[in-house]
Amino acid sequence: MSYVHVSRRGSALWARLDRPERANALGPEIVAGLTRWLADGAADPAVRTLVVTGTGRAFCPGADVRASAALRDADSRLAFLESGRDLMTAIEESPLPVIAAVNGAAFAGGLELVLACDLVIASQHAVFGDLHLPHGRIPAWGGSARLVSAVGAARAARMLLLGERFGATEMTEFGLVSRTVQDDLLVETVDEVARTLAGYDRTAVAEMTALIRSVRRQAPQEALRTEWAHFRRHFTGHGDPGAVTIRR
Repeated sequence: MSYVHVSRRGSALWARLDRPERANALGPEIVAGLTRWLADGAADPAVRTLVVTGTGRAFCPGADVRASAALRDADSRLAFLESGRDLMTAIEESPLPVIAAVNGAAFAGGLELVLACDLVIASQHAVFGDLHLPHGRIPAWGGSARLVSAVGAARAARMLLLGERFGATEMTEFGLVSRTVQDDLLVETVDEVARTLAGYDRTAVAEMTALIRSVRRQAPQEALRTEWAHFRRHFTGHGDPGAVTIRR
């Protein structure tokens, strides 16, 4: 069963995370489905924009801890987590601009998915948070480097260390969210943005997107490597999702 529903809306290829019973948590099937969506979009010259969104009230709460824990051993779980990290890098390196249409809660790995995108358009009731630390974990998919780059060290520390959550309006003020809209206008607004991008020269859009990403990533590149090194040390020591007990 596929948990990623892919569809065309004009020149945009949408990927909708479709596992509402798990709030669209990122398990191996969703990571694989999003990877295929990226490849399919890049291979189709009629596609000009990629959009990722969620089903139901949530965008994505992060990695599916149950699915990860069900894998046979720590090496398998680490391989899954590395595939999620590779997905975020692939989004950031896509030849097409990628829009996060955030329809609800975006926590932990879901926030990291948002951070990998070029434009973030959020419904007014969307909520953003890291939430790794309260569960005995640290980010592995770019949450530290990209969050500090997006909102600044002080605000990132409030999210990473204190587990604070912020609404879409606050995250617009912080600089992560490009635009906040009423819930029922989210799809319409993203369609409008996609049409605007489709009206520009394809090569120029690709070059502009690459330029913005390059400037944004110049400082975080080493930080991303540092994050993964810290995560692997934590995972190997006592952070294996198969062994960690979630504390609420």
